[in-house]
Amino acid sequence: MNVMLLFLLGIITGTIFKKREKLFTLSGYITTISLYLMLLFLGLSIGFNKSIMDNMAQLGLTSFLFAIVSIIGSIIAILPLYLVFKKR
Repeated sequence: MNVMLLFLLGIITGTIFKKREKLFTLSGYITTISLYLMLLFLGLSIGFNKSIMDNMAQLGLTSFLFAIVSIIGSIIAILPLYLVFKKR
């Protein structure tokens, strides 16, 4: 629930201040830095987790296969829309 409220607050704030270029640029930098920090801490938590590190080979293969199947599924799902809009 808190995530949705913060998301809604961000949308409202963005709508109010959409004319301010500096605020938009600043929010882009903050977003990028936040994502980098989140990835860093996610990597740290995985690195500290012994059970994940012990099973990294199996988890890596499973993750790779899941990613490939997700990409193929996305392509198959979007193909009909692409064909419809390509004709226009």
